[in-house]
Amino acid sequence: MHLAVALGTAVGAAALVGALLVGDSMRGSLRDLTLNRLGPVDHLLTTQRFFQCDSDSLLQSEELTDEFDEAVGFILLDGTVSRTGTSPKRASVTVLGVDGSFWTLWNLKPPSGEGVILNRPLAEQLGVQPGDEVIVRFSQQSGIPAESPLGRKSETVGGRRMKVGGIIPAEGPGRFALRPNQQLPRNAYIELNALQRLLDTEGINTVAVTRSRPGAARPEVTRRVNAAVRPRPRDMGLHLSQKSNGGYGRLTSDRMMLAQAEASAAIEGLRKSGAADVGPVFVYLANAIELNGRQTPYSTVAAFEDAKDAPQGRLVDDEGKPIGPIKEDAIVLNRWTADDLGAKPGDTVRLTYFEPESVDGQTREKTTTLNVQAVAAMRGPGADPFLTPEVEGLTDQESIADWNPPFPFDSRRIRDKDETYWD
Repeated sequence: MHLAVALGTAVGAAALVGALLVGDSMRGSLRDLTLNRLGPVDHLLTTQRFFQCDSDSLLQSEELTDEFDEAVGFILLDGTVSRTGTSPKRASVTVLGVDGSFWTLWNLKPPSGEGVILNRPLAEQLGVQPGDEVIVRFSQQSGIPAESPLGRKSETVGGRRMKVGGIIPAEGPGRFALRPNQQLPRNAYIELNALQRLLDTEGINTVAVTRSRPGAARPEVTRRVNAAVRPRPRDMGLHLSQKSNGGYGRLTSDRMMLAQAEASAAIEGLRKSGAADVGPVFVYLANAIELNGRQTPYSTVAAFEDAKDAPQGRLVDDEGKPIGPIKEDAIVLNRWTADDLGAKPGDTVRLTYFEPESVDGQTREKTTTLNVQAVAAMRGPGADPFLTPEVEGLTDQESIADWNPPFPFDSRRIRDKDETYWD
């Protein structure tokens, strides 16, 4: 009986040790695979936004000058490449916009062929040779996310018919990838300036740095990289502007809404810089405000704290008295809207708007009812276009008739009085 227990224990221990060895071997293999695909790259920064970065001046910063050998900026995008002809084939690829400095990371000369360069796994999957034509497609950068009703659902994919200028082996730069899977990467390389023209940008979205000599510990090196690469606010799609009459300033995002991290950092930084007061404002588009069969179409609705020290000032009634905090189930109409609807305090209006995020690319309307708490005079925030951030296709138009919105828009609902108010 003891012999049987001992044999069972030995078998169980062997199975556990074998599993641990297999797991450790797999982790080691994935690590080796990842490092092999990164090649000489020691640190890499990649973002969804384009930003300006001078690779040469980056290495001259005191944080990096004694640690790194080279810094290279390029563009990294997901895309597809398809073969033209009677039997088309398509492959999901990584599109890289690179210049000569990218190839020198691997001590190689740039490929001599013009057009798109494919690595061999991609060329074999498509069945193409140098000189053949392919169509390269990639996502276009858009400020407002496509899942927002104010974001574009179409015109989000760009592409170009290009000749295959060359095919490189699946090693060195031809094996470069960020995803640690066991499949060989499918890469398409386009000259950096050419891809920037297609994307209508002068920026990049990836920076890679190499480090061939030992130096500080890795956490310290990472801290130095983070300290050296400082994107400007506009690189992050943020815009700080001042009201023309010298009033308050505003921080807005080209994605329409500020991320929580952006807002928190901005509030902290502005307060440290001596700003008298900082307040969040949320502005959205209402498709209609209705009361007793009357309707005001396509209105902007702003939510903010109506406090005496608010940067944008206070809402006041026609007699100049502050309206005060707005109740949670209430709305304050400015005088123009109240007269248009025939509304007065105590009335209940219906507010119709698109849900903030679309589902399956479909916009959905939602309606809520709000009590009219007060009517604001047409001064201060009651008639302040500066509260509304710039939205391409809407606020940058001289007329509502010129709107080019991505959501369903019925221009027949626009009246002459609406155009006058817009002016």
